[in-house]
Amino acid sequence: MDQVTSKLSTVYIGQLDFGPEKATDGDTRTIWQSLTVTRIEVSPWIQLNLTRVYCILEVVIYNQAFGISTDGDLENVLIAIGNAENEVAGFDERYLCAYNEGQPPNSKFTMVCNRIMYGHLIRLTAVQINASLRLRELEVYGKKN
Repeated sequence: MDQVTSKLSTVYIGQLDFGPEKATDGDTRTIWQSLTVTRIEVSPWIQLNLTRVYCILEVVIYNQAFGISTDGDLENVLIAIGNAENEVAGFDERYLCAYNEGQPPNSKFTMVCNRIMYGHLIRLTAVQINASLRLRELEVYGKKN
């Protein structure tokens, strides 16, 4: 992929930088310095902007121990793909790439789109009440449009 920019619903403020750029820096280690972390909130999300339209095939997620729930599982994850904020921000099935009910801590898992999808915005949302999204890395695979 070309240049990627990213943003979070909120950024956890602590002694370390947990900003969204950590999710696409290539560092998949399980140390705190390599994490992207949101504050505890309803349905936290991270959004990637690929800056040009791609045919998105799959998204690989590196989960972190002590993830979005108290036991570290990454639960109820939606991937939405589109070309406008309002397309990826809601739960409209037209923009839904994939859904995963849960993964254990420190897992690497792949979410494959359920159909051919084109877009430059990719949003991962954890549909869960009072959760913190904690990821090591996101990798997006696709073809140029």
